[in-house]
Amino acid sequence: VVMRDPEFDAWNYDLTVMEEKLVEASKLIDAYGVMLDEFKAHGGKLILIQGFCDELVTPYGTDQYFDKITQHYGTEERDSFMRYYRIPGYGHGVGRVFMIDRDFIEILDKWIESDEAPEGMTIPNMLDPTITQTVEPVR
Repeated sequence: VVMRDPEFDAWNYDLTVMEEKLVEASKLIDAYGVMLDEFKAHGGKLILIQGFCDELVTPYGTDQYFDKITQHYGTEERDSFMRYYRIPGYGHGVGRVFMIDRDFIEILDKWIESDEAPEGMTIPNMLDPTITQTVEPVR
């Protein structure tokens, strides 16, 4: 996909060509850009979730991304369109210990329609409904 060449041979390649393609692709899919002005201008609201048991995305990387957004926008402006929650036991979309059973679309709709930003929330565990977690947004 990155090379945009169905005949690409990952075993035999020219690193300089591959590097150019990776840099080009990263401009399109890079998750570290903090320029969310257009998103904000259209009324966008963002709930960022990070599982502490995520095997693919380290919580430290997500914390760094959140810090960059805070540096760029400042706390007050950031809080006008974004909330960040860390979820213990949660993995990358799934979890062995904790699986989120919560409708975040409903929360986003409420935030957009009534300008009532989410704060602390109780999240049920899909793996065991008797277990819940109350999480607060990272500040």
